[in-house]
Amino acid sequence: FVTICTPSDSAPPPATDSTASRESALSPTDGSAALARRLADALRTAGAHVAIGPAQAGRPTVAGRLVDVVLDLRPLDLPELRPNSPDDAPFVAAVAAAVRDHARLAADLPGGKLVAVVPDASIGGAAVAGAVRCARRERPELALASLHLQPGCPAELLAAALLAADRETDVRLGPDGRHVRRLARVRHPGGRPPAMRGPVVVSGGLGALGLIAAEELARRGATALVLLGRSAPTPDAAARIDALRARGCAVDVVQVDIADAAALSAALAGRRIAGIVHSAGVLDDAPLADHDLARVTRVLAPKLQGALALQRAAPDAEFFVLFASVAGLWGNARQLAYGAANAALDALAHWRRARGLPAVSLDWGPWSGAGMAARTGALRWAAAQGMDALGPDDGAALLGRLLLPGPAQLGVFSFDPARLDTDDPFLERFVARKTSTATTPADLIREAVGAAFQIAPERLDLDVSLIDLGLDSVLALDLRTRLQRALGLELSVQDLLRGPTLRDISGLVIPSAPTSHTDVDTLSDAEVEAMLSALMRTEGRT
Repeated sequence: FVTICTPSDSAPPPATDSTASRESALSPTDGSAALARRLADALRTAGAHVAIGPAQAGRPTVAGRLVDVVLDLRPLDLPELRPNSPDDAPFVAAVAAAVRDHARLAADLPGGKLVAVVPDASIGGAAVAGAVRCARRERPELALASLHLQPGCPAELLAAALLAADRETDVRLGPDGRHVRRLARVRHPGGRPPAMRGPVVVSGGLGALGLIAAEELARRGATALVLLGRSAPTPDAAARIDALRARGCAVDVVQVDIADAAALSAALAGRRIAGIVHSAGVLDDAPLADHDLARVTRVLAPKLQGALALQRAAPDAEFFVLFASVAGLWGNARQLAYGAANAALDALAHWRRARGLPAVSLDWGPWSGAGMAARTGALRWAAAQGMDALGPDDGAALLGRLLLPGPAQLGVFSFDPARLDTDDPFLERFVARKTSTATTPADLIREAVGAAFQIAPERLDLDVSLIDLGLDSVLALDLRTRLQRALGLELSVQDLLRGPTLRDISGLVIPSAPTSHTDVDTLSDAEVEAMLSALMRTEGRT
């Protein structure tokens, strides 16, 4: 798959009176001051109340009114990657700080809309946008979006995008107008495979995916491999390395921290590197609020700083393959830093291509039996999203094909459109809108729980506990989103992890569900409103 930016079919729909009332108070945070002033003028002309000020916890006010939209302009001040800089560490540190800062806003905002304005075609901006995609998975009750700003974009176009009453979450704005981000299927064009004259470096080369890559490279003609890792090979890795050597492939194992540019350059000195496969990475999953600078930096270092160190150490590599993830493409809950790091790799691939350098970033879906998803138990969550895991053999064969020249960025995963359950416009080409057959709130709950756990709704007993179904924190996030979408039910992850039954959840939808003999006059206003809201949602009205 590829990500495309397609022109909007029309201008964004203008805000209706109700929308203008809801979004009339806008607060750009501190950042690009000149743009903030021009944008504030454009918004005020459109009738909005605007304040320019520093980012703050909670939901700020303007003229005594709660702010409906917080606009974060700070990513526009991120530095650009400088090819001739003697040290990439300050650049990566600035990106990590920007990701952390936006995560704080997303975690603290109790309601409304939060928009990150990022520079288009920027590695740092892409990292923030990847973080937004993951935050959106974790906080579906907020309207979280990214606006990718091109040079010369009129402030009036940005103001119109902010006031638009549409669902778009990833929009590019520039002198040529408004473009929206979409996933599209593509047939890889193929081409001449790399000759691999010289050693091929595999970072993360002692891990599961790194070893799969090494074995596939040897099958494709690599006669020398340099496998990089921070620790010594495990017994299984050592056996697979011995098998490679027995086939006639020279394998050099180098223990090095991939993010340490000086150490990496020293380790690879004197070698004419033919190609790079960068598969190193770490996961450090955590709730949005727990993504502090240390956590973000820990995840960015092997991915982004490691990739930058590799391109410095091997400037003449014939091919440069980056292992990224679907987490950066459309977001995973609890993986804000990981999504940011992988989106940054995607942007780095485009950055290299724009300068005539080889690169491809592969946004892998989950692998079965290998990779981080298999180790962390995320395969069940992926299945609930409609995504099928790649087997090691299939993944290796795909990698071999994708070494051929093609697009700079490719999504490599398999999913069943019939199982996709999302309102993300990014996936609209593949999502078939489902018609619910539910007639009661209990039926809607069965549908939501069944979709999350991949169980037929009719098989679910109302008295079964979510814990007995195998609920964990990742599935709880997914189920919370489904219950909110189906019933407007506001439950926290902690509420779900306490293990309520489906009947308990149904009781929360209608706190005091009246029977046919109930005198409605005896109900409170809140009980009547809850009952009517649930009935209207059941019949498809709002």
